[in-house]
Amino acid sequence: MSLASTICRYCGQELSFQTEAEPFLIQVSCHRCRYVTVVEKSVITSLPEQVYRRFLPGQRPPAFEPSEDPRTIGSYLYTMAGALLDVVIERAQLDLPVARSSLVSVFSRREKLMQERISRIYQFDPSIESRMFPKIAALLWGVLCHTGGLSPSMIRNFSSRGVSRFLSWFEPIAEELVTIAGFATNIRRGEVQPSFDGVGFTFAKTSRHTAMIESIVNYKQQQRYTPQVGSLDEAFSREALESQRLVLGFNAADITKLALNGFEQLKTYTDVVLERNVYWIRVPDRDDGIRKLILSCTLTLSRLCGFRFPLFFDCGIRANPPISEREAILNATAINWSVYYPFCSTSEIEGEVNYVATSRGIVSLFLTSLETQKNALTDQLIVRFQQACVTGRSVREPERIWVSLSRISRAGIHIVADTVAEVVADDAYSIQPGD
Repeated sequence: MSLASTICRYCGQELSFQTEAEPFLIQVSCHRCRYVTVVEKSVITSLPEQVYRRFLPGQRPPAFEPSEDPRTIGSYLYTMAGALLDVVIERAQLDLPVARSSLVSVFSRREKLMQERISRIYQFDPSIESRMFPKIAALLWGVLCHTGGLSPSMIRNFSSRGVSRFLSWFEPIAEELVTIAGFATNIRRGEVQPSFDGVGFTFAKTSRHTAMIESIVNYKQQQRYTPQVGSLDEAFSREALESQRLVLGFNAADITKLALNGFEQLKTYTDVVLERNVYWIRVPDRDDGIRKLILSCTLTLSRLCGFRFPLFFDCGIRANPPISEREAILNATAINWSVYYPFCSTSEIEGEVNYVATSRGIVSLFLTSLETQKNALTDQLIVRFQQACVTGRSVREPERIWVSLSRISRAGIHIVADTVAEVVADDAYSIQPGD
């Protein structure tokens, strides 16, 4: 180890720091402006032969040609991820009752990790478990949706028998699958430079990845010294809340009120059971605003198939035509969809969701993301309203909506892209074949 120097990317001050053995990620704080400059060097290798030997015994890896083309390597990774997914689907079908009970345990652990992440919300956490595990949970949930394994009796008939054995098999292969999807995501975002020499992959972190990490570090540091939003009136303008209600039928205030005190208000409408730190909720039968709110915030397999990239209330990038269930599950391993859909379906009858699951940490992350990404949401509400007008769809109170949205637009609110918040919320491009 020795001393090295860099330049503060904010004020230009020369900074010195102690070097470390590679791979390294070093945060260098400027004594003049307190900006943190990140110095990073990291090269990761992965051997398909090892992945197949560990998780796909009896199968040989495809004969991939050497390449440095990001799109080609992305297709290689998609092939590997698909092979791992097929094994998970097959195992879940063979051991469906145990896989179903395992989902209860996985959701419970996900909540514990979310609470730990929230407690360190203003610290940069280089560990990946709290960011990766929600995607592992989504993978098991998606596979159970695909195999018809979801059931409202998951809690009532929960049994721990066989769960430890199943999870000891599932979690390592799921982690490998999510990691492969993460590499594909980072390639698409330009955060790693990939290459394949005919034997193994090499992923070198780029300056774009360093800039992303640096943005997160400084965003979190800034939040420590910034007065926090104390109410919805501070987070959303009156026009924004009004436009949300007129376009969607509800707004952020309704969602917050519904989640208060462990869904106390919701308990007057329907069954709400708290078990293993997870809320299991029967969707109200009455066709009213609360039912619409829950269903609009609920992740279903059909929603996964309908969108390449999520955003609140179906404002994301649609897949046209919809992708297959298998592709959709792979897509969910690269994106934390619970940021945008805090409820997930646990039972459907003839395509209608009748039971959902959520947890305190997931709802907190959703509400925080809703506030930090309110500009992107408002922008999409404007687009949705304009499309409804152009296509001639019936729109409730169009003049009022247009006045509210126009006020927001004139203020320039919807133009501001909160990219840092999106990165913090773990947004990612989807993993797609050939992309």
